[in-house]
Amino acid sequence: MLLIDEASQVRPADAMGAILRSRQIVVVGDQKQLPPTSFFDRQVGGEDEVDYEDIAELQASQVGDMESILSLCDSRAMAGLMLRWHYRSMHPSLIDVSNHEFYGDDLVCPPSPEPPRRDFGLSLVPVEGEYARGRKRNNPKEAEVVAREILRHAREDAGRTLGVVALSVAQRDTIRDRVEYMRTRHPELDAFCREAREEPFFVKNLENVQGDERDVIFISIGYGRDAGGYMAQSFGPVSASGGERRLNVLFTRARQTCRVFSSIRHGDIRLDATRHDGPRVLKRFLKFAETGELDVPLLSDRGMDSPFEEAVAKALQSHGYRVAAQVGSSGFRIDLAVHDPDDEGRFLLAVECDGARYHSSSWARERDRLRQAVLEDKGWTFHRVWSTDWFYNRDVELRKLLKALEEARAGGSTAVSTQRRQRPPVEREARVPEPEIERVPYREASFVVHESLPLHGAPLATVARYVVRIVEIEGPVHLEEVGRRLSRLWGYKRAGKRIQDAARRAASVAVRNGDLRYSLPGGDPFLEVPEGRAVAVRDRSNVRAATLRKVEMLPPAEVRLAVLQVVERSVGITEKDCAIEVARALGFKATSADMRRCVAGNARLLVSEGRLVVQGAEYRLP
Repeated sequence: MLLIDEASQVRPADAMGAILRSRQIVVVGDQKQLPPTSFFDRQVGGEDEVDYEDIAELQASQVGDMESILSLCDSRAMAGLMLRWHYRSMHPSLIDVSNHEFYGDDLVCPPSPEPPRRDFGLSLVPVEGEYARGRKRNNPKEAEVVAREILRHAREDAGRTLGVVALSVAQRDTIRDRVEYMRTRHPELDAFCREAREEPFFVKNLENVQGDERDVIFISIGYGRDAGGYMAQSFGPVSASGGERRLNVLFTRARQTCRVFSSIRHGDIRLDATRHDGPRVLKRFLKFAETGELDVPLLSDRGMDSPFEEAVAKALQSHGYRVAAQVGSSGFRIDLAVHDPDDEGRFLLAVECDGARYHSSSWARERDRLRQAVLEDKGWTFHRVWSTDWFYNRDVELRKLLKALEEARAGGSTAVSTQRRQRPPVEREARVPEPEIERVPYREASFVVHESLPLHGAPLATVARYVVRIVEIEGPVHLEEVGRRLSRLWGYKRAGKRIQDAARRAASVAVRNGDLRYSLPGGDPFLEVPEGRAVAVRDRSNVRAATLRKVEMLPPAEVRLAVLQVVERSVGITEKDCAIEVARALGFKATSADMRRCVAGNARLLVSEGRLVVQGAEYRLP
């Protein structure tokens, strides 16, 4: 049997000899990605500086019906199947444009509980750049912004792999030259670029990126208005026939984050100026990156599948929760998704009911296991409600559901309901024991506030006294968490901008008076008492405030102490296992990517301070 992968890149002539010697073949490829043409031969032959804009039309004329072995198999009417589940993109915004434009929304894309943000999903970075028409064909200002973001990534997010893609060779070279210059001035950037890893940092142009994937992808559009304000409706190879296929390759490179740096907005692209699809797809991509709108809804407007789902939704709404039905797209819709009351931009819980979608599944394994496993891998908390249980014991099942919601608010992102599915005894017996970490339960500030004025209207000195009391109980603690605690003590449900501003001003007063201090100089957001009380590792598994379970709310000093204690008790431990043990010590049931990055960053700092050493692939005490 012959297996041909990436078949859109294999010419029939190159495959025919092997096919003639085989009894059967399996051909895997994507007709919506780049074909093999002499375009690539010229680069392999050493002609790296190809003028992509001038050669685009020549390439288009060379792409015939039999451009690849995949096209030939299609023409022979061979039996085919589409692999529909899409796993690479950890957020659906990273694949939505390609799914809608190229695959007819047939890709199954598990939704994410998190909204797109700068460090997760697809986002647009507007740049005030100028396109140099003529011989240079680059955008130096945009390249400078991209280079600065590469430096920031090397400093703050080096644990994630990074790739940079420009739409043209000229822009690629401009970015590459700027990064090379900055490497001489910033050792941390030089170390990041030189670091030997399985997926190294790269700067490539659009035509050379097929087959690559990274955690984070930066895209530099490059094209834009010139110094005189003129906007040429030409986007290099994207404007040529087949340009949309190049964009499809580009859109699908990122696993976690894609940031688009552009000196133009989607409204700058005129569709009447071209006869090809590339500019139209680019316009839609820029619009989606900027607004989140695809001209199709991201949240389904479909109604609920059954009266049973309506009953569950109404029961949740009667307890103050906001519920969305049929969340997701492309055949992977969640029956009910419950909004997080503490963060309306994200979902707290996925509720699956055994309704019409459940019974329409072709296989029990997909219905009962695969969907849940994929959703949990995307960060969802999962709970299943069975219609028979709801019918006979509605109050009991509602209590279980409300308990799952409270646990999800207090206990992290992957607290999984195990009703009707117990783990095998052998797995329970083989479970790794909890680390012997010296930890104490996290204590949240809770006392009576004797004030009649609203929080934002109370005297600043009064609010400062309450801030000091909160920090005495919870310090070191993040300033935003202090604001949330003040809000709760005053009887408010949320800590809005005015409350956070009041907390920030009051904290500044307390710091100036010497009653509090920042854990680290230079605008550190964590507050502690000035006498330097010993830091302890605190268990957050039973905290009331769900925001305490956010990784960014963890005091660095506490994380470093947990790392040291884990290493001490393990003698030697890998970075991955260290993150798992630290997460457990802090009361997290799951070890998210953010937690792994947090632990890795603090461990590297301990190494630089000489408090840890690296031997082989393990952390050890000196």
